[in-house]
Amino acid sequence: MFAHHFTATVKHGKIEEAVRIYEDEVIPEGKDQKGFFGSYVFTDKESSRLMAISLWNSKDDILACVENGYYNRQIEKFNGYFVEPPIQNEFEVSMLFNKAR
Repeated sequence: MFAHHFTATVKHGKIEEAVRIYEDEVIPEGKDQKGFFGSYVFTDKESSRLMAISLWNSKDDILACVENGYYNRQIEKFNGYFVEPPIQNEFEVSMLFNKAR
């Protein structure tokens, strides 16, 4: 499993709107992408920071989303929300713990 991670600073007072966009627009389109497994969004309202991690079956699935324009289309949805372009990275998930299991 692989993770795509991005962090961004959001304009003051816009965190909740950015999370709504992620939930209402990014996630539904993500579900249509090959290998999409799930996503988490973390926020810090004090610093106006947002971090999103999406999980994918393979690194090739992540690369395909870059190549087919999916990622750029999602970032464009936040035009006017981010203070600066987000920082993006990919990681291999080396360990996953879920208490419910």
